[in-house]
Amino acid sequence: MIQVAVLYVGFRVAGITLGHAGSLVLAALAAILLSDVRPSLPSLAQLRSMLDYAKFAWVGALRGRVFGWLDTIVLSFFVGASLIGIYEAAWGIASMLAMASASISKTLFPEVSDISGSEQFDQIRHYLDEALAFSGVFVIPGLFGALVLGERILRFYRPEFGQGTGILLILITAYLADVYASQLMNVINAIDRPDAAFRVNIVFVAVNAVLNVVLVWRVGWYGAAVATAISTVLRTVGGYIVLRSLVGSISVPTGEIAKQFLASLAMAAGVWPVVGRVPAGRPGTLVLVALGAAIYGTVWLALSTRARTKVTGLLPVSI
Repeated sequence: MIQVAVLYVGFRVAGITLGHAGSLVLAALAAILLSDVRPSLPSLAQLRSMLDYAKFAWVGALRGRVFGWLDTIVLSFFVGASLIGIYEAAWGIASMLAMASASISKTLFPEVSDISGSEQFDQIRHYLDEALAFSGVFVIPGLFGALVLGERILRFYRPEFGQGTGILLILITAYLADVYASQLMNVINAIDRPDAAFRVNIVFVAVNAVLNVVLVWRVGWYGAAVATAISTVLRTVGGYIVLRSLVGSISVPTGEIAKQFLASLAMAAGVWPVVGRVPAGRPGTLVLVALGAAIYGTVWLALSTRARTKVTGLLPVSI
């Protein structure tokens, strides 16, 4: 709202920055007013603890930047601006599918951190199981949806953007691996082992950088997407191995994940036959997306008792 207001009064592009900064200031003030916790200077022991954590945790932030931007930077040296624009559009669509996983991570971290000191590994594994069970709830159907409707969705931007369908599929696959990797790494950090997370993330950064340069040079813009997917899968595997060494055997909810895949397959099977009968254009594509979402949600809830229990728990008591 602030961004719209400052743009309206004539600040133009600067209004976007000012509006974003203003919203952050207002959100911070609201948080201080509504919270019982008041800012105070940390003790020397707390400061040392934060410094010990920060000397390893910075690689996590670097990993995020590499994951989000390195492929685009490398592409700028090898391909034209038009292909980079299509690549970024595909990246933006793929990233939206991971929002649920990011929310789960933010909720999970304080819960695990709170009990990590007492080494309640059974409870930590339970929290992780819950997180893994629902991390792919949007990404998995998004992958199948892109397989059926990817070209039509990319054409929302411009007709020529449809050529990025293959890129979109690879990037969603990368995000599928990333949502699970992020939960594993989140728990590693929450149990105060940033040193272990550091080792996994530094491998990701190195592999991603090397593969991006080599594959983009040899393959073209598809190489950037493949490099991102491969390095993210390696991060998932590395995170699993490291976390298992710290908390013991990890139970992966393969049954729940399989049900999401089955529901996504049913969605694709239901949408595919009618794609050719729906007029091209945004309204028709939105109708197909809504149809797919309805099929996926219905089948998933029918298959998963765990999902029905969670959804029921989120509904108002009166319902």
